[in-house]
Amino acid sequence: MAQYKHTTVKSGDTIMADSWNKMGSKVESLNAKFNDEKSVIQGPLTVTQGLTTGSLTLNKDAALQSAILKGTLTVHQNSTFNANVAVLKSRLGVGTQDPKSELEVRGNAKGKLAGTLSVTNIAGSGASTSIDFRTYDTGTSAPNVRLKATDLNWSSRLEFQTKNPGNKNNPLTTRMTILPGGHIGVGTTSPGTPLHIASAQDSLLRLQTLDNKWLFTEWYDKDNKRRTWMGLDSNLGKFWIAPENGTKEVVINSLLRVKANLEYEGQLGKLDTLQQGGATIRAHDLSFGHTARRGSPGRAMVDNKTELVMNYGSDWSGGTRIDGKLKVTNNLTVSRDLTVERNQTVKGSSTVNNNLTVAKDLTVNDDATIKDYLTVGTEIRGKIWRTNFYTVTANKSKQEFRVKMGPSATTVAFLTHIQGNFAGTGEWATIKSIGGYWYLCAYTWKPNLIAKAMCIGKPF
Repeated sequence: MAQYKHTTVKSGDTIMADSWNKMGSKVESLNAKFNDEKSVIQGPLTVTQGLTTGSLTLNKDAALQSAILKGTLTVHQNSTFNANVAVLKSRLGVGTQDPKSELEVRGNAKGKLAGTLSVTNIAGSGASTSIDFRTYDTGTSAPNVRLKATDLNWSSRLEFQTKNPGNKNNPLTTRMTILPGGHIGVGTTSPGTPLHIASAQDSLLRLQTLDNKWLFTEWYDKDNKRRTWMGLDSNLGKFWIAPENGTKEVVINSLLRVKANLEYEGQLGKLDTLQQGGATIRAHDLSFGHTARRGSPGRAMVDNKTELVMNYGSDWSGGTRIDGKLKVTNNLTVSRDLTVERNQTVKGSSTVNNNLTVAKDLTVNDDATIKDYLTVGTEIRGKIWRTNFYTVTANKSKQEFRVKMGPSATTVAFLTHIQGNFAGTGEWATIKSIGGYWYLCAYTWKPNLIAKAMCIGKPF
C-alpha cells in the first residue's frame, strides 16, 4: 500500500495517490470509498460531496464548497468559503472576503437590515446576554466594560457597565440604563423620566460652547414651535429666560433671592388679594432709575437703621408724592412738603416740617403737628373729643382752622376753647353748620400764631 505524500483525489469512483517512489496506482470500482482515519494530506484537497463526520484541519489554502454537518472545523492561515465566510490573517469576515478587523460582518441589502451580529440567550424570563470588552488579560475577574441585555417581558433592558479603576477585581457597576419604554437613566437603574440623572456629584450636567457665542436650551411643543429658550446670549453677557409663541409667564413658587442689582423694565406687583402690590426687599437702599432723580443712584427709600427715609438726600427733585393710601403705624416725619391725594390714616405721632396737603380726608389717631400750612380737601377726622390736639402755625394774613364735629350742635356742646390770640380779641371760636355738619372754626389775622383745638365731648 502506498504512503500518501502529495496528492490524493477522490472523484466519483476513482481514488489516485502519488507515492514516494513516484509510482501511481489507480483503483476503479463502482461506488468506491476513501477510508483512512489517520492519513495526513499535505497537498491541496478538494471535497465536492460534503464532509459528514469527524473533524477537518486545514493548514494551508483551502476551498470548501460543501457544509460540515458534524464534527469540528479548524482553519489556519488563509481560507475561503463559498458561503461568504473568510479567514484572512487571523481575521474573520462574514459576508466579505476582505475583513478589515478581527471580525467584520458585512451586508448589502438596501432599505433592509444587514450586517447583523446576534448574541442570543434563549433561557427565557430574566435571561441575560452581553458583549464584553477587555483591554488586558482579566483572568477570572470581570471584564473592563460590559454591554448587557436582560430579558424583560418580551423585550430587554440595556445596561452599560464599567469597573472603577485601580484594581482588576473591582466589580462591574451599571453606569447607564435604557428601559424598554425608552427612559434613559444615568446613575440609576430605574429612570422615572425620559432622562433621569442621579449622582452625589455637585455638578450633574455641563453645557459648553466652543466659540464663546450663544449657549442655550430650547423647549418645543408638539407642533414643533419653540415655546421657551433659556441660556446665554450672543456674547455670553446675559442669561435669558425667554417665553414665546403663547408662553407668557415665568412662575417661581418659592423664594427668589437676588444678591446683586435687580432691574426691571415693566411693573412689579404682588398678585394675591391680601397683599396686592406688596414686596419685601432686604436692602438698605431702594433705588429707581427715573429722569426726575438727582445724582446716581436715585435713592427713593433708604433704611438707615433707625428710620425709613423717603427721598433720601433729596435725590428726587419733585419731592415725595403719594397718590394712594399712606398708612403709618408709628411716628411719621416729613422734612419737606407731603402731598397726599387720597384718604390717609396715621396711627402714631406725625410731624411735617413743611406743608401737609390732603386732597380728601385725614384721620389722625394720635397727635399731629404741622409747622406750616394744613390743607384738607374734605374733612379732618381724629380723636379730638379726648385729649388730642391739632396744632397749626399760621403764617399768612388770614387762616381758617376747622374741626368737623358732627351732624348736630349738641355734639359740640362741651367745647372748651380755642387757645391763641386771634384778631386781638383773646380766645374765641365759632361753631358753624356747613353742609349738614357742625364745625369748630377759628380765624386769625396775625401771622406766626399757634391755634390749638380740644374737645371733650363724646364721639360722633
